[in-house]
Amino acid sequence: MSFGFNRNRAIVYLLGGLGNQLFQYGYGQCLRSHGYDVRYNSYFLQGFNGKDPLRRYGLGAFPINPISYGPWSVRLRRLCGWRLFRDQPLHSVHPLPKGPILAVGYWQHPRYAAGIRDEVRLRLPAVEDRARGCIALGIRRGDYVRDPSVTSSFGVLDLDYYRRALEAVPNKPVVIFTDDPAWAQTVFIPEMGLHGRATLAPEADDWQTLAFMQQADHFVIANSSFHWWGAFLSGRTSVIAPKAWSREQSERCPILPESWSVR
Repeated sequence: MSFGFNRNRAIVYLLGGLGNQLFQYGYGQCLRSHGYDVRYNSYFLQGFNGKDPLRRYGLGAFPINPISYGPWSVRLRRLCGWRLFRDQPLHSVHPLPKGPILAVGYWQHPRYAAGIRDEVRLRLPAVEDRARGCIALGIRRGDYVRDPSVTSSFGVLDLDYYRRALEAVPNKPVVIFTDDPAWAQTVFIPEMGLHGRATLAPEADDWQTLAFMQQADHFVIANSSFHWWGAFLSGRTSVIAPKAWSREQSERCPILPESWSVR
């Protein structure tokens, strides 16, 4: 696939789930708005040697036709002058690079997301109004519980966070969005005293779930980019988020818009 003669070229790597891929798409579109030729590389969503996919490609709603460049293609480009460009420091807006780059990272910052928010909203599927007027509450467990390396980096939010957060939003019905509905039903709802007030979000694909979530009037989110996008797409300011997005942070994380509250 040709990039033409533009010297400012970028291959943006797609990593992680839909929330992360949306941030990476936002970064690529930011580069494109500054005149870069941009392609998206889905190779690392496929797992090692194309087997055991790590994550599904989630950007099919966008007309971007991702490429799949593996290690040999990357080495060839490195020999031709392409350089790695990483999102360090994390959660920052980065200076525009010069020359051809391989953009590897998550690019989690509201400025990159703001440039594509309207486009993402337009591509959300039509769903029933199940969360309107409610609190969308996100619980992330999954690999945060099962994978020791992820647990050590992000941890799992404790019940005290959710108690403090729910005290800060109106007493409205709660719709729970989680990757562990059994735990939410048998542990979280009873422990939080939410019987009769909380329901689980319906089973749906990621795009439908985002469409449901962003309807809510209030948000209590986990340290999850997917839940972050649900709140961000809503445009609401009644959002409670964990101050420390990861175990390494003690101050408010720059991923959180200034209008959101932290606990």
